[in-house]
Amino acid sequence: MESSAARVEAKASDRADADALLETLRQLAAELRPGRAAPPGSLDARLEQDYGLDSLGRVELFLRLERRFGVSLPEAVMASAETPRDLLRALLAAGSAHPQHAQAVERAAALASESAVPDRAQTLAEVLVQARGGTWGRDDVILASVGAGRLKRIDASGGSLVDAPPNKGALRYPAFLPDGRHFLYTNVATDSGGIYVGSLDNSETRRLFSDRSEAVFVLASGSRTGHLLFVRENTLVAAPFDWRNVQISGDVMPVTEGVRTSGANAGYAAISASDNGVLVYSTGDVGVAGLQAIWYDRAGKPLGPAESGIFSMPAISPDQKAVAFVRGLLGSPDIWIRDLVRSSTDTRFTSRGSANGMVNIAPVWSPRGERIAFTASLAGPFGALYQKAANASGQAELLLSAVNARSEQWSRDGRFIVFTRIDPKTLLDIWVLPIADGVAGKPWVFLQTESSESQGQLSPDSRWMAYTSDESGQREVYVRPFPSAEDRLKISTAGGEQPRWRGDGRELFYVAGDGKMNAVAFKATAGLKPSFVPDVPLTLFDPHIYASAAGSQDVFQYDVTTDGKRLLVMTPATAALDPPLTVWVNWSAALKKLTSPISK
Repeated sequence: MESSAARVEAKASDRADADALLETLRQLAAELRPGRAAPPGSLDARLEQDYGLDSLGRVELFLRLERRFGVSLPEAVMASAETPRDLLRALLAAGSAHPQHAQAVERAAALASESAVPDRAQTLAEVLVQARGGTWGRDDVILASVGAGRLKRIDASGGSLVDAPPNKGALRYPAFLPDGRHFLYTNVATDSGGIYVGSLDNSETRRLFSDRSEAVFVLASGSRTGHLLFVRENTLVAAPFDWRNVQISGDVMPVTEGVRTSGANAGYAAISASDNGVLVYSTGDVGVAGLQAIWYDRAGKPLGPAESGIFSMPAISPDQKAVAFVRGLLGSPDIWIRDLVRSSTDTRFTSRGSANGMVNIAPVWSPRGERIAFTASLAGPFGALYQKAANASGQAELLLSAVNARSEQWSRDGRFIVFTRIDPKTLLDIWVLPIADGVAGKPWVFLQTESSESQGQLSPDSRWMAYTSDESGQREVYVRPFPSAEDRLKISTAGGEQPRWRGDGRELFYVAGDGKMNAVAFKATAGLKPSFVPDVPLTLFDPHIYASAAGSQDVFQYDVTTDGKRLLVMTPATAALDPPLTVWVNWSAALKKLTSPISK
């Protein structure tokens, strides 16, 4: 019996099932009829005429559907089904006793006749800070890790992001289990890290393993059991997992060696597996592990061999004798200082977990080089501001208690620390923290608009603020008077970011939209009517600078010496940034041959 008009529109969970069914059909049709035009993406297409499924093709289709949906289909359906809609009704009915298919039979008839494939992407909500993992459940719920490692949920039709318990720790990479209510996630915090399982229905959680690795659940090929795949000590491992009872059901077994979690995004594992027994994984680090530091002169000539390692956010000391930088250690960035005089000796400046954070980034030197301010957070590129003696002695001192700040510069006169602040309504804004004798005052906003402004840099005389903004629709470099912020002058001509002043304040460097290093000379006058007249930007060279993601991660990846003659640039080491992908067909069959589990 047909459903009433009020129930004609199917829920998105049924749409997800329809999409999965049509995808399985398209894949099988492509294998059976290579080179033929793709069949229509409709639930009312014909299995035989449109998809070319004979009796053997139907058998293969049913095996794939049972593996993908975790159900048993009646044999009669295999012979009687004429359209994908018939199959979908059978799938929903077969799963009606299962939690994710409550009321499935009632909803099956409510599916609209048109294709379930959307014709365009839909924006559900703006995410200011990078998301680290997302998952779409069968009950129209999407979970995502955003900001400082917080889980947020949103309805598949759109709306507001709201907290999804739990939210203690640095939580990343959520992944729904087949029931659509329970989900896996990874806590990358040092004290409580591990692979956890949570639920939409309550705030109870349980740690499954202490490994700080993303976990992927996959139904084992040829059976109704499942496995958790994750990385342990550079080895991809599999743990039998009873997803119905949400518990580990066997020993952890090694799958293959040489698989790592990311050095850029803590816990991220480049692994994926399908329910039909295909496994894909990367055997190298992913992210910025392949960055190298190179010194260039203004003409782009390298001044020495590249120094490989995990580097980011370089900051040259005022006396040019040291450089502070960020080195990621297994995805937990810390600040180090390299002595440029004594054989490039490196000294750790922060320790993982210091200053109540496991992410320590964005170092900026005080004018005399005796102290360094930096950002510490539980996860992500924004947090609280701290300062510490440059010789790494003593404890870090809190300057600004926050979770939404990132240090950008300590002014040359020592009076201000410029920082970027993230705000749900105004995106990225430029703030100023007054400081005197190491004591911070009350912060105040320099520039706050509906656009994103970041990377604020005060001129050596503290009369001008250079910064990056996307107000024009693309990132450009601008200059405003300080502290009034009245008016603004566009410096870059075809995209730009990461402005840096020369030590004498007579030249401004920036990275253009095409990635090339540019420099702009100018004439500036202060007073009641300040003026800033830039020359035409001069392209210096292409440093192949590492391209940080725009928005929340727009950090500096170069610095320039006081005289403007040398630049230290973070560039990708191409080979390291292209780790190989391995495709393993029928990988689960290898598990059956293993007899030596690894320790839990």
